[in-house]
Amino acid sequence: MAPDEAICPRCDYIIDASFLSDEVAAPAPAPRRTAPPPGAPRRTGARPSAGGAGPGAPRRRPTGARPSPRPPVRQEPAASRFGSAEYDPDLDDPQDDPVSRPVSYAHAGPRSKTGTFTPPDEALREVGAFFKQLGMSDQLAFFGALTIAISCFFPWKSTLEDGDVLGILSLGVVAFITSGVLMGAVTIRVQRFMPRLHPLIPWLVQLASAAFTTLWILIYMRLAWDSTEVPSPIGNYTMMRSSPSFGAWVALIGAGVSLTGTLLGLREKTR
Repeated sequence: MAPDEAICPRCDYIIDASFLSDEVAAPAPAPRRTAPPPGAPRRTGARPSAGGAGPGAPRRRPTGARPSPRPPVRQEPAASRFGSAEYDPDLDDPQDDPVSRPVSYAHAGPRSKTGTFTPPDEALREVGAFFKQLGMSDQLAFFGALTIAISCFFPWKSTLEDGDVLGILSLGVVAFITSGVLMGAVTIRVQRFMPRLHPLIPWLVQLASAAFTTLWILIYMRLAWDSTEVPSPIGNYTMMRSSPSFGAWVALIGAGVSLTGTLLGLREKTR
């Protein structure tokens, strides 16, 4: 380029703006970069980091920019199911479920006194063991009272107006109650449910119950006996107005057996 030229013939760059009197000189554009020679290594746009990392190193986020908020993540419990101190692995065993586990009484220990349910086979074993503990006199007294209680569910009186009357629905209910008291006295005395109770008191209760029951049955049979002849509602014959029935005679036999057993027991006790 000639030294007196004011404009570059190649890039139209104004070298001398003195020839422009009424125009403001435009700012000089930034110098263009020249292409590197063919043999020179090509530079990349990535800048080395301060730690000397290469182009493959991740870019650092500017300190002034704030990271975008992440969505909340639901955290699972830190302790595993076997690592927790409160976890009991036996609770997950279906065999320990009281609902699904079958009930077995073969290997059961002694029954708790506070339990509300007794298996039938265990109850029968306890009843059998109780009867084995009874002596001959106690067996007579107990089974005699049991016979009285059962007979109360049979007719004790037969009347012309009412027909057959059950003992439990008439004055025979008194004998039913006293027979229960007699069996309770025998059970308390043999099983020793009340160790602080004087041993003579159950004997006295048993004797009084047996004697009173026998006397009451005799009174009932006397009251039920009415030999007045009245015409039968069916047929042309007469019949008694009222008479004792089968249940009253069975109860009288049971009362006699119970009283005999009680007297034999007292005789053995005084020896």
